[in-house]
Amino acid sequence: MQTRSLIYTALALAFLVATMPAGADLAAGTPLFTWTLPTKNVDGSTIPATGTNALKEVRLYCDGATTPTKATAVPGLSWQTAAGDFLAGSHSCVATAVTNGGAESAKTNPLAFTVPTIPGAPSGLSVQ
Repeated sequence: MQTRSLIYTALALAFLVATMPAGADLAAGTPLFTWTLPTKNVDGSTIPATGTNALKEVRLYCDGATTPTKATAVPGLSWQTAAGDFLAGSHSCVATAVTNGGAESAKTNPLAFTVPTIPGAPSGLSVQ
């Protein structure tokens, strides 16, 4: 009987933050997510630059989604959201790193943020 070894590469995503770039409108729900790519597998070995175990993308899962809200190809280190991506209210996102072979890391700790509710503009402006 022949025994085959299955190697599963697990990755650790180093850092995930949501920031607001200068001039961005948080009320429109446009946070900027940034992260640092992992350089090591969880077993301590170095992640190769090419091949099956090289990094392919970073996936963001927001508000409990089981399919990625956004996938950014490596070497991308950020995701600038567009107006309307996040409605007013509380949100939470996690990220994973994925290899060319499809191995996906554990999720980062959740990152929580709030898009404020903005009141409507006044009406009836006039000059007397």
